[in-house]
Amino acid sequence: DQQVDVPKVPLMNELSSSQSSLLPLQGQSDDVEILNPHHDCSSRRSTVLPATFNLVATIVGGGILSVPLAFQKCGLVLTTALMIVSALGTDFSLYILCSSGRRTGATSYADVCRRAYGPGLELFLTLVLFVFLMFVMVAYMVLVRDIFTPIVSPLATSFMQGEPDTAAVGDYVLLGIVIAMIPFFLQKDLHALRYNCYVGFVSISVLCVAIAYRAWENYPASSSNGSLNIKMFPSSFVDVLFAFPIPILSFMCQFNVLGIQGSLVNPTRQRIRQIIDGAVAASFVLTFSFGLGGYLYAGDDTNGNILLNFEPGDRVIIVGKVGCGVTITLAMAMILLPCRETLLALGPQLRAWKQNNNNEISDMKGTEDEEIASIQSGTSSGYGAVSEEMPLITEAMSGYHHVEAASRLTEILTHVFSTLIIASICYACAVAAPGVAVVWSICGSSLVSLVSILFMIYS
Repeated sequence: DQQVDVPKVPLMNELSSSQSSLLPLQGQSDDVEILNPHHDCSSRRSTVLPATFNLVATIVGGGILSVPLAFQKCGLVLTTALMIVSALGTDFSLYILCSSGRRTGATSYADVCRRAYGPGLELFLTLVLFVFLMFVMVAYMVLVRDIFTPIVSPLATSFMQGEPDTAAVGDYVLLGIVIAMIPFFLQKDLHALRYNCYVGFVSISVLCVAIAYRAWENYPASSSNGSLNIKMFPSSFVDVLFAFPIPILSFMCQFNVLGIQGSLVNPTRQRIRQIIDGAVAASFVLTFSFGLGGYLYAGDDTNGNILLNFEPGDRVIIVGKVGCGVTITLAMAMILLPCRETLLALGPQLRAWKQNNNNEISDMKGTEDEEIASIQSGTSSGYGAVSEEMPLITEAMSGYHHVEAASRLTEILTHVFSTLIIASICYACAVAAPGVAVVWSICGSSLVSLVSILFMIYS
């Protein structure tokens, strides 16, 4: 007889998301897992390697260009410690999120919060994610402007009389890039950008090697004239407060991990653990090497965007610089997609939260019981009552197609206008921002403030 290995963990694969949301956790066996979508679903197409690179692409974004500034402000010891703590905390939190999703059938970060603490925390977390993603969009736009402005400025000089204003040229360059990206911003599914994670990883790796080469090449001259003064510890508490968010936010990717788990083929815990550990480890090595190399090259003159410390015509840096710029430009579309989804989810979640607070669920149940009783007694003239005088095709049903068309038009207009509003606000903020380091600093302080409010509410 052929022996069949029975898995130790029973998987409730056929349980839909609507059913799983109603499943009580109390009394549920610890070895029961709810996979949503189910284990053999055709939507699961990703393997371990693409899933790992996808998570790495989420972690290693444009923020890596500001990591050298953290070394310059906080020193080697404190920055290294912060990055290690951040990487370990991220690794642990990602696995906890995936475990929570498998225990509840949740498919998103906000869904886990709703099933654990109710619609109130779901609404609050959606607001936090929206604020964070808006800051990321602004920071990416600032980086794109800083990367491509030195490349475009010589062309502007040849077409304009006199020396053009660099800031104005940068704003126009960014505006042109944003307009060119609008077709990508409007996409609901960025399947065409699925290979961007590989391009981004290769571009950042090439740029990291180029920066390390320049730092090694510059070391003899810097050590001989004393210009290289490696800082081991921060010189002031103000510098720590300014640069603290950079290493802490370097591994932020929690909003994407459940989606990766939901698209993974054969999503066992071992494979999830392998993806998380591999992605965090690879991201740590790349981010730490990039930050250290950039700091050893620029020293005390390290800029918030390390690329600004190199000459625009540096042939060693230019290849990785352009590749990094293209990657960040495409990443703006990948960030705008969840940003728009969180914005559009705030309204329904706010209504659900108010409904929950006002105990409207129990009121609706009472109304349903009354309607059922009226239907059974034959006294109801509402939707559930049927009589011979009632036509089989009512006026409401005949107007269904008109309502459906109006609903589709409203959905399209909402999608377009929300996209344009997000892009416009982020562009205005990027133009007004003095530098990307300021954006990351404000982003970190804003998230800390929101999380502090959360602790006060649920304490």
